[in-house]
Amino acid sequence: MPELPEVEIHARNLRDWLSGRTIRSAEVLDARLGDDLAERLAVAVVGHSVEGVRRVAKYLFIDLEGGHTMVAHLRMTGRFVRDVYLPITLPKATRLAIVIHTGERVRFEDSRRFGRIWVVLTSEAMRLPELAHLGPDALLDPITPERLAEAAGRTRRPIKVLLMDQTLLGGLGNICVIELLFRAGIAPDTPSNALTERHLQALAQDIPVYLQWAIDAQSRRELIYLGEKGAENVFPIYRRAGEPCPRCSTPIRYGAVAGRGTYWCPECQKASG
Repeated sequence: MPELPEVEIHARNLRDWLSGRTIRSAEVLDARLGDDLAERLAVAVVGHSVEGVRRVAKYLFIDLEGGHTMVAHLRMTGRFVRDVYLPITLPKATRLAIVIHTGERVRFEDSRRFGRIWVVLTSEAMRLPELAHLGPDALLDPITPERLAEAAGRTRRPIKVLLMDQTLLGGLGNICVIELLFRAGIAPDTPSNALTERHLQALAQDIPVYLQWAIDAQSRRELIYLGEKGAENVFPIYRRAGEPCPRCSTPIRYGAVAGRGTYWCPECQKASG
């Protein structure tokens, strides 16, 4: 599932492909992509130029002249791709095809069809129900050690669950949290209120550092999601069950925390409460 680093890469790509360009046409190939999306695109998007592209947590915002914004959530398998040379037949996974005035095409592909796109007034975009309760962006507005300590002190939920709570911090997903907890030496099932001040301070300070690393590491080549053909696993422990820990050589373990698949090193991450 695309998380903050992957969505940030999409935002940068879309900024390069669309900013300053006029959208000539927009074709919806799957009605499940958004309610009345074809009609909204025809009125508020087609014929308008793109003023900019933003990212908020795991959401993409494509701002258009005229005061409207396309908001996209990639969900499990969504991605934006560019066609410089237009194929006669659109790939099967295409759900939306946008042609800009240069003749290039930007498509939204989504094999599992969970992704969603909305067209709303720019002033109303953050009031969408899906975004209304988002916490601060984990990269653009990093959580302070004090705020993390306050949130952790109020709950016995596993620290992995707390960090994935989008009302606390927007953008962190399963992969990000697995890797962050490994870097911090914290077992994923540790009750949040059992963590020491030292652990929480180190964790809070490392979140934006890790996110920037993950963006840079995945920007070196075409972004292909793990599990897809040709994908490169750049992560030290995610999807590496049974492989030696990169720090201590102990085999990485796999299990579940609150129903989510989790990887950890039993030697390096001993802070379980």
